[in-house]
Amino acid sequence: MLYITAVYTLVALSPKLSPMCAVLGLCDGYSQLAIVKQKEILGLNDKNTLSTRSTIALVLHDQGRNEEAFKICQKVYLKQEEILGPNHLDTLETYSYVAIVLGTQGKHEETLNICRTVFEKRKEILSAGDPTVLCIQNNIAVILAEQGKLEEALKIYKDVYERKEPVLGINHCRTLTALHDIGLIFYKQNNYYKALKAFREVLDERKVLGENHRETLNTQYYIANVLFSRVNELVHLLSEPMEDVLIKLTLLLDQVIPLF
Repeated sequence: MLYITAVYTLVALSPKLSPMCAVLGLCDGYSQLAIVKQKEILGLNDKNTLSTRSTIALVLHDQGRNEEAFKICQKVYLKQEEILGPNHLDTLETYSYVAIVLGTQGKHEETLNICRTVFEKRKEILSAGDPTVLCIQNNIAVILAEQGKLEEALKIYKDVYERKEPVLGINHCRTLTALHDIGLIFYKQNNYYKALKAFREVLDERKVLGENHRETLNTQYYIANVLFSRVNELVHLLSEPMEDVLIKLTLLLDQVIPLF
């Protein structure tokens, strides 16, 4: 049984290891080994066996094998729903994997509906501030943003940020990612002042990572995009009275100068 636990642990870690393991061809080997042993000792429909099969589906998805991943997720989800119940955390975990695969296939409405269902149930079982609940809530905002529903997405991003900030702190990477997401929505809404304010706050905190860190550079990239958009706005102002142009140019400079 200890041997099975060791193999199962390797498979459970596979979402984090899968990019490397996919190259080495290890994940599939560990996964199949775990399933064979668990089926022999525990049975095909045992809770742990089903959980391993669910994780295998996520590994397959990470490898781009989405049709295989979807079939496994569907079978496991239905069996977990039957044996464990629709509100069991394992069942909801597999259901969220179904959403991930559907999202990759471009089925955003189905993905959104599943994410909302999983979010509400997990929030009821755990809490609104639980990291896994916040992750699913964030995924809902991502889908809404992709659908162009920016106000809905912004409201959710703000809620996620407000829950993360007091628990994790403003300089935590997950908090900063949430704030960065808010900035992106403002940018898409052409609300450049608020976008710039959010990105600058993120940049101030991310500078500790180093000026060449990818997250620092990513934030600087979006700041540059915002400023470029503002310059384009000013170009269109050339046909307006010079007084209006000077006022808006002054506002732009007030935002740019502190960045240097």
